[in-house]
Amino acid sequence: MQIDKTIARDGGSEFLDISPCDLDPEQIRRFPEEFCRKHQVVLLGRGSENSNGMMPLGMLETGNEQAIHDIEIRHGWKVRRIQLNGDELDLAFEAGFGAAGRSSQMRPSLFSAERGALAESN
Repeated sequence: MQIDKTIARDGGSEFLDISPCDLDPEQIRRFPEEFCRKHQVVLLGRGSENSNGMMPLGMLETGNEQAIHDIEIRHGWKVRRIQLNGDELDLAFEAGFGAAGRSSQMRPSLFSAERGALAESN
């Protein structure tokens, strides 16, 4: 997949409109599934001349510096951060690894800490 249809840029991150036909399972599987699910990242294609050879990395949290560092050190690649939402990430995981589990099952609930605090106060 060539990531040439950027729809927006914001603070160094890009946003795309991802559809199933855009995803390349072979590229997605270049990183182990466990790593991808743990860091909520997915490789979206190859670097192109348009991106100065940077690898397009779909990320739920584009500020995940640990994932970026691991990829740059292990593979020697610079990455282009592409912001994905949870549904897009799930779509990419399914395309690359099958429907073993949705990423939303692995993301902590925004309200889980709040619920715990409420339970303790009652």
